[in-house]
Amino acid sequence: MNARIDEIKWSILRLLEEDKTKGFPRRVIEQKLIPKYELKDVKKAIFMLLDEFVIDLVVDYPSDDSELDFGHPIWFVKILTEEERQDLRELSHLDLRLLQILRETDDDVFPGEVAADKVKAILLAEGFNEDDIEWAGIKNKVTKLWSTMDGKQTLCFILIPEYEKTEEYKREREKAANHATEKEIRDMELDGL
Repeated sequence: MNARIDEIKWSILRLLEEDKTKGFPRRVIEQKLIPKYELKDVKKAIFMLLDEFVIDLVVDYPSDDSELDFGHPIWFVKILTEEERQDLRELSHLDLRLLQILRETDDDVFPGEVAADKVKAILLAEGFNEDDIEWAGIKNKVTKLWSTMDGKQTLCFILIPEYEKTEEYKREREKAANHATEKEIRDMELDGL
């Protein structure tokens, strides 16, 4: 069994060598390997490579010409740089476990997103400190935000999508925030007249 998983791991890495920038959609990797291997073994190999800090599972939009463009982000598998590996190795046990919980989500519409209450319950059951859980997050990797789940606003832990890490996205967000601030100031000035 171990030799089979090692073979699958090498197959995954060979696929990823083809595109070192964005990586491959996880679904594409699974589809390419399913004819030769069982899906559960492919998934096991992916999670072993994650635990070994060889690859990362990230959330991003597929390219516009992709048949996987569903209008929302999807899972991508990419090879980690040495710097990224070192950053992950330096994370606390709590942060690594949080990351693992988010990576294990099978939700195709909200990949890498889990209700904070659910995450908290899992981590408390595993013996983590409640105060530490409340302040958990990983810079440039995991954050908390309000999201609509099952028709209601829910505080969630999310893997920060890759597109949100780009300079272009950050500039656009800053521009939008400045525009909103300017509008608010104009509105206050008009109210004061």
